[in-house]
Amino acid sequence: MSLCKIVAQAAVLWLVTSSTSALAQTASEIESLLRSWDPLDVKVEGRIATVKLPQDRITDTIYYASITAGFCLGPLLNVDVNDVSEVRILNRFGQQGWVFENEQGLCELVAKEPASRVKIMVAGHTHIF
Repeated sequence: MSLCKIVAQAAVLWLVTSSTSALAQTASEIESLLRSWDPLDVKVEGRIATVKLPQDRITDTIYYASITAGFCLGPLLNVDVNDVSEVRILNRFGQQGWVFENEQGLCELVAKEPASRVKIMVAGHTHIF
């Protein structure tokens, strides 16, 4: 086996393990931000985070609270949430919920806005799952 091939295989292995550990760290950070909602499962695939909560149905109240008082608190707690472009807040079956489209820097804006405007900002970046 040539030296170039060995180096290439080592580089690929390093990239795979480092990206997997980064995804695990991101999932762990998101889970800690949403701990108050007792998530059953948090997965990060690429830039999409999927969070399953223990409820049978995710109401808009649960969704808005988990985004505004959970996920978007990340920047205030020194957790970088900009690597996640989409957060899916789903019921325990993973069949129903809401999706937050996290544009670059949106959570920083949400954290700084007065409470009267936060729901409008989040709603503008939300769609049904």
